[in-house]
Amino acid sequence: MTSPWFINTDLEITSRRDLSDFVAGLGSTVFALYNGPLEGTGGAFFANLELKSSRWREPDGQIRAFLRAIDRAPTSLREVWERARRRRFCLGFYSGREYPAIELQLRPDTLATIAAAKAEVSIAVYPLEPEDTRTRARTRRS
Repeated sequence: MTSPWFINTDLEITSRRDLSDFVAGLGSTVFALYNGPLEGTGGAFFANLELKSSRWREPDGQIRAFLRAIDRAPTSLREVWERARRRRFCLGFYSGREYPAIELQLRPDTLATIAAAKAEVSIAVYPLEPEDTRTRARTRRS
């Protein structure tokens, strides 16, 4: 049996403008799970990004790494970020099958930075599949 665990943080951006230059500009820091048109929206674009580095194991550090990369980006890319319709940090968790419950914190200065960036935080909890327990054991040893 396994307890719940944190997977990672995705950065999800929705915009009226194509986000390809924005994603490419952050290229050394992130990789795109998806970058393209958002179906059913009449022309909106969507990018779902993850950090390339696994240096940060908790959401606070991952969010701060995303925001640091955006803050260091050229002005033209920061303007794309600022004009986006939605900026969301999605914290992903596997539900697990037993206690203890998982508890992770976001520091007050991280929350203030998220608010200043006009971004949202969401939480996604994924059901645990039998093969996920093997994956978890491998990633913990890495």
